[in-house]
Amino acid sequence: MGNYSIKTFIGMDLGDIENQICILDQNGEIVEKTSVENNVSGVKSFFDRFDSPRQVLVAVETGTHSPPGSANFLRREDSGFLLETPEN
Repeated sequence: MGNYSIKTFIGMDLGDIENQICILDQNGEIVEKTSVENNVSGVKSFFDRFDSPRQVLVAVETGTHSPPGSANFLRREDSGFLLETPEN
């Protein structure tokens, strides 16, 4: 994982209108469950809270109906987040 030191795990389920999010700590304990609007501004405002994106692993579950904007924001190299998108 290169220069990553994972401290937080985030699972995102992208939906038509909103994204469901679950945050886990290093021990796999749930820290928070929340949702944000499924658009770039909603996702960006959620991730702005993390000072060290290289300590955050994000797993994104998308469907054929999920708009690409949210995942594309995290996929950008300058986001600093380590993004995993499971393939079917």
